Parts: sequence; structure tokens; C-alpha cells
Amino acid sequence: SRRLSMSELIIDTLTGKTSAGDITVTSEGGAATQSLQQGLAKAWFKFDQTVPSNYSSFNVSSVSDDSTGVYTQNWANSFSDAHYPMGMVGDSYPNHSHPACYIFYNDSTAQTTSSCKYDSRGGTNGTAYDQTNLCNVHGDLS
Repeated sequence: SRRLSMSELIIDTLTGKTSAGDITVTSEGGAATQSLQQGLAKAWFKFDQTVPSNYSSFNVSSVSDDSTGVYTQNWANSFSDAHYPMGMVGDSYPNHSHPACYIFYNDSTAQTTSSCKYDSRGGTNGTAYDQTNLCNVHGDLS
């Protein structure tokens, strides 16, 4: 028999057997399963707030500069509901005068299926400022 040291699967589309959007992946240990679609990032961007501009993005149609440290990312493909989780990571480079920073959902406007407003703050007093940051958003697209 022939033994292969490496396998390669080349395809354009994955379609679930039970339903088109239902593909389950077994964990490394084989004890658990996870929906492939649920585990994929639905939007991400590397964003420079000082410009403002997305250096690179996925599923982002545009960004609006609402005020210092307050921005709205507009999704190219809407989410199925407005309760998707946002995981944001930020850094203060090149603004070293704010060594600590945090980014959070701005609740002054309701999060929608088509956009999300967020704030970035830094320093010991939580002052709003523009920074460079990264964001990953997970959820179900409509």
C-alpha cells in the first residue's frame, strides 16, 4: 500500500451534508465538536485613529470619525442580530504619552447589525484619545 506523508485538499467551497451552512469540526482530542462557521472571525480591522483610516480590514465598508477617541465601523455584511460580541485589542503606539489604553463599546448609540461605535481611552484618567488598534468581531452574519 502507498503511504502519504502529507495530504492536500484543494477546493473552492465547503458545503455541509445536513444543511449547507452546517459544518462541524472535531476538537484535537476528539472529545468535543464546534461549528466551523461560529468559530470564524466575521470582521476585523487594523485601524489608525489619527488619520482615520483602516490599514487593512475584512467585512468593513467604511469608518466614521465621530469625535476624538470615538469611531464607528460600518460592516459590509450585516450581522443576524445586534448582540454580537466585540473583542478589541489596542495599543498606544505611537502615542507613548498614554501608556495604558482600553477600547470599549460606546453605549451612547445602540449597537446595530450594520455598525458598531466604540471609544478608546488611555492614561490614568481615562482621557479619550486617538490610537492605533486591532479589532476582531465574532457573530452570525445575516
